[in-house]
Order: sequence, then structure tokens, then C-alpha cells
Amino acid sequence: MKIERHDEKFELEIKRCHLPFTVSEPCPECGTLRTVDLRTGHLSYPKLGQPQDVYGYCTNCEHEWTMEVIFDVTLALPPGETSGEPKAQPVPKKWEEFRDAGLLWWVNRALHLFGWSIVITIEEKTGTVLSAYPAMVSHRGFNREAEENGFVRLTEHLAKNSTYLLNDVHDAVQSAACGIGNHAADCDCGGSGGSR
Repeated sequence: MKIERHDEKFELEIKRCHLPFTVSEPCPECGTLRTVDLRTGHLSYPKLGQPQDVYGYCTNCEHEWTMEVIFDVTLALPPGETSGEPKAQPVPKKWEEFRDAGLLWWVNRALHLFGWSIVITIEEKTGTVLSAYPAMVSHRGFNREAEENGFVRLTEHLAKNSTYLLNDVHDAVQSAACGIGNHAADCDCGGSGGSR
């Protein structure tokens, strides 16, 4: 299934359109904050994609005014459905970046438990990774210097990427909750969107 949005304005044939929103604005006369609850209040014959008047009334000074809002509709596929659009593809990274971030050391710490390791062959002069492959190994763990260096590199990587990682995990959880596979920044579910 595919849902496409067309940038056309049209009117809904709904005399009293109740919506799960509140609109708040200070009274232009006395400055008291007033809220219109569209769950109990309503829009009359709303037109999508163009300004609508929401009427405000201040019980403090009895002033009436209008607030402009734009009424829009978002359609989403139910959970488990696919939009037919390609999913975000993994971004290929270089082995050098994986190693420099301390991730190769971290993964190998875990693999050593099972007698495995990811072995890399490095060009001595440039530091370029020539090959990488899994292998069975007889040694376990690393020496003290490698451990200290690994923790420093990994901690620096986390410090540098923590905001992105936190946003990314929140978006993944929110995407699963709202049923949108490629979560977007403008999704009504409240996720922050944006992946790199």
C-alpha cells in the first residue's frame, strides 16, 4: 500500500469537527492565558492546509478574539504495513573508524569469551586496514595498555556521539510505537526524527 499527499486545499463536510487539540494564547486585551479545547469546542467546516479561525473568549475581561491555526491531516499505515518506500539503509563505515572508536576492541573482548576474534591486517605506514576476518584464537583478553587505550577510545566515541545515539534510540522506539517504519521529524507521535 502507498499513501501519497497532494498539496491541494479542500473542505471537510463536517459542521462540528472535534479534535484532540488545545489552542492556548494570551488574551490580547489583558494578557491572561486562555485555552480553547477542541475536544469539547470545535472547528466548523474546516479547510485543510489553510488558516482556520478558533474563537477565544477571556472570562477575565470578557474580550473575544480569533486565533488562526492551520488544520492538517496525517495518514499513516497501520503497524506491520509497509509503505513500499525503501527503508533507511545502513551507512557503510570503514574498518579504521570502527577500530579508532574502540569498537573493534570492545567487540573482540566479547568474542574472546567464545574463542573468536575479528582479526585485521594493517598497512604499517598508513594504518589502512587491508583485510578483516573472523578467526578462532587461543588467547583471551588484552594487556593493560590495550585495555586502557580501548576504554579511552570508546568513552571518547560515546561522548562525541551521545546526543545522536540518544535521539536515534528514542526515534527507533517511537517509530515502533507509532507504526511508522521510517520515522520522520514531522510525525505526530512526538519523536524527534532525523537519522544520519
